[in-house]
Amino acid sequence: MTQKPTAVAGRRFLAFVVDTLIICAIIVVAWLLLVDKLPKDQVVGDAGFDVGDKRYAFTEENSGKQTAWILISLAAAFAISVVLPTVTRGSSPGRAVAGIRVVDDQGRPPGFGKSLVRWLLWIVDSFFFWLVGGVLVLATGKNQRLGDMASKTFTVKKEHAGRPVEIGPSPGAVAYGAATYGPGIPAPGAGWHPDPHGQARLRWWDGSHWTEHTSA
Repeated sequence: MTQKPTAVAGRRFLAFVVDTLIICAIIVVAWLLLVDKLPKDQVVGDAGFDVGDKRYAFTEENSGKQTAWILISLAAAFAISVVLPTVTRGSSPGRAVAGIRVVDDQGRPPGFGKSLVRWLLWIVDSFFFWLVGGVLVLATGKNQRLGDMASKTFTVKKEHAGRPVEIGPSPGAVAYGAATYGPGIPAPGAGWHPDPHGQARLRWWDGSHWTEHTSA
């Protein structure tokens, strides 16, 4: 059986690591350029970091530099997570390395709105050191984290971009076609039937297509 186009959890992890490292590098460089470097004996309190005889810290007198650093940090994350996928057809530096793309159900680039929703939902997906998002990607039939579900997007191998995302049934599962159910047997009528993805639940078949309605 052909592997699902969304079965790219390992590649997604690689892309996440690469993109995160790039964002962190921008944040660190911006911090080094903007932070105040003061003699340690002139600094009151524990703010900042000591390197040799210098204290690297933002002071109240130059609070504007700290604000600029925060804005640059947010802009870096926004650019890589939202802007780049919008203008590069669902890609990013990490996804380019991993050979994957973010698409909608028709295989089209996600666009700005969907990319923004995916990024904002990282707030939830990153709970417990990104465990929530990781578990969802591995456990859901379409390999979607919460941000994917909300934006109705999928992460697929780059060669699948441009084609509708079709998730076939798991090995041994019952597969219903639009016209037949097995050789020469008509498809069943609308109703609850075993989930074709092999999960222990029922899914509603409307007579010609599977819907998103399940018993669990």
